[in-house]
Amino acid sequence: MHSRITRLFGTTLALSALLLLPACDRDNQDDGHGEMEMLQVLDRGQTSQPVVATWTHDGGWEGALPSVSLSSSSQRIVLGFRAYDEEGHEITLSETGDDSIRFGLAAGATQGIIRTDLEDIFHGDHVYIHGQAAGSTQIQFHLWHDDHADQSTTAISITVVN
Repeated sequence: MHSRITRLFGTTLALSALLLLPACDRDNQDDGHGEMEMLQVLDRGQTSQPVVATWTHDGGWEGALPSVSLSSSSQRIVLGFRAYDEEGHEITLSETGDDSIRFGLAAGATQGIIRTDLEDIFHGDHVYIHGQAAGSTQIQFHLWHDDHADQSTTAISITVVN
């Protein structure tokens, strides 16, 4: 009787291990999302759409965002993006695809300088940033995947002028 219980216990333990090991492997696997290594910001208000700022995962920001003018008819700027993974491959950004770029105020940033409450500001590979009041604040860009941010840049300043 004792050997039968031991065999039953051993079999149960072995089956449990077989069921648990694949679950542990899934936790350590890549979730299929590549990490953004570099983000280039383009001023889409310029005809040549020059790169005005570049963020790298290890180096932070180089360059600066253009100012938003409250005296312009639109009171906004349009920024485009090119994102690259750690292998240098461009990440496809689209409004209807898996990945897009969004922005939000950085933690502790001055509120009321730009509008973040508008619905139609995120368009996959570009965003609209609307001015609300003269001043400076900091924003972060997010690599957005479906319904969540996979990764965020460090903060960068943006200025709204009269």
